[in-house]
Amino acid sequence: MDAFIPIKTDTIYLVTHAEAAGDTLTAAGASAADALIEWLTPLAIDGLYSAPSPAAQATIEPFAVARGLSITILPDLRDHRLSLQGNRPDDPYLKTRFTQRRKARPGGEPFDAAGTRLRQAITAVSRRPVRAPVMVTHPGLLAALLSQKDRNFGYDDYLAMPRPGIWKLTHNGGSPTAIEAL
Repeated sequence: MDAFIPIKTDTIYLVTHAEAAGDTLTAAGASAADALIEWLTPLAIDGLYSAPSPAAQATIEPFAVARGLSITILPDLRDHRLSLQGNRPDDPYLKTRFTQRRKARPGGEPFDAAGTRLRQAITAVSRRPVRAPVMVTHPGLLAALLSQKDRNFGYDDYLAMPRPGIWKLTHNGGSPTAIEAL
């Protein structure tokens, strides 16, 4: 009788979606999504999880097709919502969320809550039978987590985040212990 040996992972790769105009990847974004095939292949990725947005899914789709992997949509990977009106690139609140982390506009989500939501998604994926999963999300959501781990990570760091970007997250039972940009 074969013994059941659970798969254990202590690494998850977080990918921010490629450059997009609304929900559609730009030409540069689509080209960058294609380039992810070369970047991710050596990592032996065996599980793909994406935010529900078309931009996030389109970012990982070329890799999924090349590797014959399916993409699982995780609603908790959705973007950080600033207010009922959604997010606007020129919104001055984008900058203040790094210093007023528990504040939210009506219908919005506090920045700390967004980071906690991503942590919960990481914990959920860490319990799945995969060794090297990728989670594709939005730069704003990843910024919430990065700024929880390092309070010096601020608005300018968020603006400088590559799109797409790849981060290696090391965790213990889903609890992040280190995050490094690749």
